[in-house]
Amino acid sequence: MVVPPRDHDRCRQFACQPITCNFARTRFDPLMRDHYIAVRQRLTALKSISPLHPSSMPTSIQLRCCAILFVLALLPSATTSPCVASDQDLSKASALLNKHCLECHGPDLQEGNLRIDKLNTDLVAGDDADRWHEVLNRINVGEMPPEDEPQLSADELQTVTGWLNAELKRAAKARQANRGVAQIRRLNRSEYGNTMRDLFGMPLNFEKPLPPDGLSAAGFLNDSETLTVSPLHMDYYLKIGQHAVDKAVPLTAAPKRTAFRLEVGQKDPAGVDKNGKKKPATLRVDATRLDSEDPKNARRPSVSVSFGRRSDRGEASEQGAILSPSLRARGTGIPGRQVPNPSLVFRLQEFPTEGPVRIRVTAGAVDPDEPIKPQVRVFIGTLLDDGTEFAYLGPAQLVTDTAKQQGIYEFHGQMEDLPLPFRQRSSGQRGDLSVMMIGVTNTVDVEAKQERTPKLLVTRVDFEAPFHQQWPPRSYDQVFFRGKATPGQESQYARQIFERFMTRAWRRPVRKQEVDRVHTAWQSTWQTEVVDLIGQTEEEETPVPGKPGLETLYFETAPADASLETYASMQPVATDVTHSIDLNVPVRKRADRYGLQFRGILNVPNDGSWQFDLASDDGSRLYIDGQLVIDNDGNHGMVTKTGGVDLSAGAHHFLLNYYNTTGGSGLKLQWNGPGIQSSPIAAEYFSHGGSMPLAGAPKPTFESTIKQFLPVVLASPNFLYLQRPESNDDAHHDFAIASRLSYFLWGTMPDTQLLELAAKEQLSNRDVLVKQVRRMLADPRSKTMVKLFVDQWLDLDGVQRVAINKDRFKDFWDETKVAMQQETRLLFAELMHNDLSALNLIDCDFTMLNDHLAQHYQIPGVHGPEFRRVALSTNDQRGGLLTHGSVLYRGSDGKDSHPIRRGVWLLKRLLDDPPPDPPPNVPDLDQTDPKLSGRPLKKQLELHRENQACANCHQKIDPFGIAFEDYSAVGRWRGEKDKTAANTTLPDGSEITSLKDLKSHLIEHRKQDFARALTKNLLTYALGRSLDFSDDPLVDLLSADLQDHDFQIRWLIEAIVTSDAFLQ
Repeated sequence: MVVPPRDHDRCRQFACQPITCNFARTRFDPLMRDHYIAVRQRLTALKSISPLHPSSMPTSIQLRCCAILFVLALLPSATTSPCVASDQDLSKASALLNKHCLECHGPDLQEGNLRIDKLNTDLVAGDDADRWHEVLNRINVGEMPPEDEPQLSADELQTVTGWLNAELKRAAKARQANRGVAQIRRLNRSEYGNTMRDLFGMPLNFEKPLPPDGLSAAGFLNDSETLTVSPLHMDYYLKIGQHAVDKAVPLTAAPKRTAFRLEVGQKDPAGVDKNGKKKPATLRVDATRLDSEDPKNARRPSVSVSFGRRSDRGEASEQGAILSPSLRARGTGIPGRQVPNPSLVFRLQEFPTEGPVRIRVTAGAVDPDEPIKPQVRVFIGTLLDDGTEFAYLGPAQLVTDTAKQQGIYEFHGQMEDLPLPFRQRSSGQRGDLSVMMIGVTNTVDVEAKQERTPKLLVTRVDFEAPFHQQWPPRSYDQVFFRGKATPGQESQYARQIFERFMTRAWRRPVRKQEVDRVHTAWQSTWQTEVVDLIGQTEEEETPVPGKPGLETLYFETAPADASLETYASMQPVATDVTHSIDLNVPVRKRADRYGLQFRGILNVPNDGSWQFDLASDDGSRLYIDGQLVIDNDGNHGMVTKTGGVDLSAGAHHFLLNYYNTTGGSGLKLQWNGPGIQSSPIAAEYFSHGGSMPLAGAPKPTFESTIKQFLPVVLASPNFLYLQRPESNDDAHHDFAIASRLSYFLWGTMPDTQLLELAAKEQLSNRDVLVKQVRRMLADPRSKTMVKLFVDQWLDLDGVQRVAINKDRFKDFWDETKVAMQQETRLLFAELMHNDLSALNLIDCDFTMLNDHLAQHYQIPGVHGPEFRRVALSTNDQRGGLLTHGSVLYRGSDGKDSHPIRRGVWLLKRLLDDPPPDPPPNVPDLDQTDPKLSGRPLKKQLELHRENQACANCHQKIDPFGIAFEDYSAVGRWRGEKDKTAANTTLPDGSEITSLKDLKSHLIEHRKQDFARALTKNLLTYALGRSLDFSDDPLVDLLSADLQDHDFQIRWLIEAIVTSDAFLQ
């Protein structure tokens, strides 16, 4: 069946019903239409398959068909008819503009990338109304024409501005009328991930595979104009939806738990070696299993332990491991690939790759009288060719317990989000590449003086993954809310499941016909896959018994390693059958430079945990059921390595690769497990040939058939899109408001209270809305809004885009960047929650610090990893955003301050006065230029302004940027070495001698501009669209009222939420 892309009625017969609104203004990737029309043509071959009978096609095709129909439904169905532009005084205005503006904005020169003779004079139907609005603004403030050019007379000025004002009013009315049609936007990556996590109650990084979102001109990631949908998006939405359902609704037994207890102590005491040099005490680790019913007799996990690269700052004592504060990586290595040193590092060969992980560290402070307490932090990682890739499990924790009375410090994470090693690899020369590392470190920041105190004692580390407090997990209950289905009532229960899940996912009540479509399709699947097969039996294939012994392949050359890949690429010269694992193979002709492969079936007598000991000279590897159990690879003498695996009774694939180069040789394999003591594997347990018993495919169940249809719900536009409130008469009007409010303040789906108020149609009441805003801002989920809005408004991601010069700033590291960003977010949150004036963002007598950032700023008396409010003194040279490391560092090149970047940031982000982009043929300030090299910064900027194309803009930018010159690239105050570095004259003639002067000037003379900047950016973020000149009346009203309400951020949020622009 072919569905025309503009036929919404025909699309509604499918399970994925499009949102019932006008899509004429929705933006899509232009590749989508051709792509999906081509796919639609391929679907023509499926005429006999009804989309309401998924059982007749594979699940992947079901989901793709549904997604294709969804996207076809979203393709624009019409275009808005343009209005005819007015010609009021057009000829007179055009003549005056040509006379006074073409010299700077004409064919030969386009200052600010503006060519006025090419602008469309039809402001209603054309695309240049916003540019004309900017022209009007520049004329009104006297910037056009420039002071040194002939000026317009009063009558001429009235002619130009009168025509522009009249046309802009007409264009504004047209845009506002178009906005009366319901407008939708896609959830961006962050919102999608948050919604999936809240919907299922699972802390997985669902959004990670999605392509990056487009950035709007204002710097926001939630703008409907830039949130396009591509075929790649749809592919990922389907895959992520299926993955999420599989994870959230498992239908199998609880996964096997891997749990170790790692107790550390002293192995050998300190002493002297044979050369008379001091030898430190060595570490010992006692590893026991916590995932066995009989831990004492269970096989021991293979674990090693060390202090990392700075063992001089770690000490092995009889009580445990003592860690001095860790130092950051130095030298030529990649800092992000080097763990803090010292770190107590455990290396594990056995570990899970999925599920929640919990690590509990038993630790205490060595000296309880130390005024500064140690901090414990845990990371998990793996060794790479260029260092160690690792990730922390949450922030550091302050250790308040003592070495005599230790406490337990708990860390949580998700194995899927951590850098784990590859389980199989082709090189046998680097055994550590297949080992997972658990690291414990003392993160007190002593980088400046490199003290060895306070010291941390660690005695035990407990590792457990996957860590499930219940099974099935709580996410299972989000779908099957009544547990198992009662026989005979499956259909009724299924309908309740779909209605409840769709209501939560789509964030509104679902219509009966919407549930009918999914339920009818499910009934067909239930009938054909389950009901009709009741009582039928399937014939099971009888396995063919194998022959005794193992098939043994002989290679007359020594392989490079003992991996599966290497042996698969080689040809054996002879094959034999042997009954034991040793080198007594009749077909072997050489004493060195050869390889052997033993393969067949291992018949395990009992269920349980089995341990294998593999000794070889040279390399060997043992695989069971395709899994690498022991890696004893490499050229070495007789070495024994141990590995373990849980095996069920019965047949298992067995493969052992061995090779010898020159010198000695040897091969020996032993096992022990339930009912068998440690011994070589007897011949009776080996066989080859025949066939393994085939595991039958799981039979369909009520739960499995329900799961087939949940990804379809998650691929629906009703889930992926936010619909703008249409009208007060719309049945879902209040639910649209609930979603808009929730995604504004929480970045995720509405909670139960919001939806209940929407169902009662109370969210149109502005008093109710104000109460909800206050409730939601007090909720911890409002941290999401603070982070997303502040990061995008102030471009805090710029911090991560600047690469630090490690030669100049050796004590600067990635954690400093993170702390800088957090200071800025938390200051905004502090002002918002306590109804403090937003002018504190310009200048403030306090800031938000932890010990690390305080040390970076050289502010004493701040201890501990948590951020807190810290009062500032005049000597601290801090206060407000302009002295935040996040602003100063992003306004640098990583080596030195960059006044142009800092000036542009201030004008654009805080004063709503962005300078135009530089002309494409004008280079950036290049300090390697011989004309600039060695000259003072101010002189360099003066020379740069000699370029006429640069002068006008830089006369406006440079003075603001120079005022920051008392602060270095990394945001530290430079002191009073050059008392004139920040001296500058602003465009209005104000004399500035320091950043403090600039802050005072902004508060005294530019606070109206700041109010407008804050209002415009917060309104843009709240509405999820770019603002234009038609929004100016609202912006003017809100920014004026914001000043009357003492610049309170919470008041501004309440005013935005209760505005018609937000509600209608």
